[in-house]
Amino acid sequence: MWKVITHKRTVFAAALAALSFTLPARAQSPVAVTVNGDPVSFPGQPPVQQSDRILVPLRGVLEKIGATVRYSGPTKTIRATKGETKIELTLGERAANISGKAVSLDVPAQAINGTTLVPLRFVAESLGADVKFDGTARVVAIRTDGKPNVIVVPERPSVGAKPTGPSKPSTFTGIFVDFAGQNDASYTLKMTDGKTLVLLKGAELLYNGRAIGFDDLRSGDKVVATMNKSGNGIRAVISDDEG
Repeated sequence: MWKVITHKRTVFAAALAALSFTLPARAQSPVAVTVNGDPVSFPGQPPVQQSDRILVPLRGVLEKIGATVRYSGPTKTIRATKGETKIELTLGERAANISGKAVSLDVPAQAINGTTLVPLRFVAESLGADVKFDGTARVVAIRTDGKPNVIVVPERPSVGAKPTGPSKPSTFTGIFVDFAGQNDASYTLKMTDGKTLVLLKGAELLYNGRAIGFDDLRSGDKVVATMNKSGNGIRAVISDDEG
C-alpha cells in the first residue's frame, strides 16, 4: 500500500514539474531606438530581438543616420551606402560585404510580416555610428555626431492606453517591387509576395509619415496606401496573378 501511494505522489510531482515548464514567459517590452537622442518611430513592424541581436526595419534607422538604402526584390539584396562605405546583405544569408570585404553575420537580414529587417549593430557600426544597447531598459542608442553615447529611455505609451483623436482609416501595407501596369484611373503595383495591388491614381501613399507620389516609388519601398483626402477610398484590389 505504501508503495502505491509513493508512486502516485511521484507521478503527481512529475506532472507539476511538467506544468512548470509549459507556463508562458512574460512578454518583454518592445525595443526602443534613438539616433543622436531622438527616438525613431516604427509605425509598422517594430524591432525584434534574436540571439541577443536587434533587427530593425530597413529604412527608418539607416536613413536617419545618413545612409542611402536600396532593396532589390528579385535578388533579395539590400544595399546601404554612406560616403565611401557600401554594405551589401542578402535576406536569409549570414554572409555580408563591406566595401568589397566579406564578413559573417550572427543573424541574417530577414523579412517579417512583409517588412525587411536588418541586424542593427552590424549595419550601424559598419557605417561609422556608435551603438549601445541597454538590455534592462531595452533601448538601443546610436550616435553619429561624436557626442557621448548615453542611454536615454524615451517615453513609451502606457500599456492598454487607447489612442486619442480620430480613428485611422483602413490601410494596406506591402513591399513594392515594380509597376505591373497602369491606365487613366489606376496603377497596378507588383509586391514582393507575388501579388498585385491596384490603386486609384488619387490614392495617398505615405512613407515614413510623409506623402509621396507614385513616381517616387522605388523597388524595396514599404508602401502604406490609405484613404485619400477626398474621402472616396483607395479601391485596393489584391490578386494572386504574377503578371
